[in-house]
Amino acid sequence: MRSKSVVILLVAGMVLSGGVAFIAGYMKGAEDWAGYSAAGEAATTVTKLRDLRANKPELAIRSLEADLDAQIARRDIYESGTRPIKYFLGAGQVDSKLLKDVAEYRRSNPSMSKNEAAQRQIADFLTRY
Repeated sequence: MRSKSVVILLVAGMVLSGGVAFIAGYMKGAEDWAGYSAAGEAATTVTKLRDLRANKPELAIRSLEADLDAQIARRDIYESGTRPIKYFLGAGQVDSKLLKDVAEYRRSNPSMSKNEAAQRQIADFLTRY
């Protein structure tokens, strides 16, 4: 009887430690990606700021519109996949509210992309909001 209890405790400990390791690894991966992409994002932000300071807002707007399209496409990919972590984070209502604002903006300011497939993907995704 005692050995059965020990086995149950060992299995429970392994499952618990595996779950904790999974969540920690998932969060570390997100942190690594944020750090990895920061340099490129900072450089594009500098380009937009320089355009604005040089009184070339149309260039900054075009760049920001392209960024928005890419962000919408990335979110579409995120929502299409299985993401166990989103069940633990519980940010669904906040995200939905934010994406409603994005959808409203995109309805009044259509994508400037010349890629019709990308425009369709963006429009299809935003119909949810």
